[in-house]
Amino acid sequence: MDSLTVVITKSDLTNLEQQQQLEAQLTQLLFQQGFTEPKIFHCSAFTGDGVDVLKAHLIALADNEKQQQNDLGFRLAIDSAFHVSAQDWFYKKEI
Repeated sequence: MDSLTVVITKSDLTNLEQQQQLEAQLTQLLFQQGFTEPKIFHCSAFTGDGVDVLKAHLIALADNEKQQQNDLGFRLAIDSAFHVSAQDWFYKKEI
């Protein structure tokens, strides 16, 4: 299954032991759902802890996705297709 990024916020309100327990429980739950290697980040908007690491991870994911798309080459997204007969190409105006 695809990789998964999980962000646990307000980590400044817990201690390291609580964070490790939560991460273990979450990892087990995600493993049961088919996610074998989730990336779990603990962040605090209040203190800023973990934000830089998360930001670097997200930038790396975006760069990786962009590189994969570039490797595939140009792909035009087409949402509709029309078939036009030769007689439809000409407009006739009667006087």
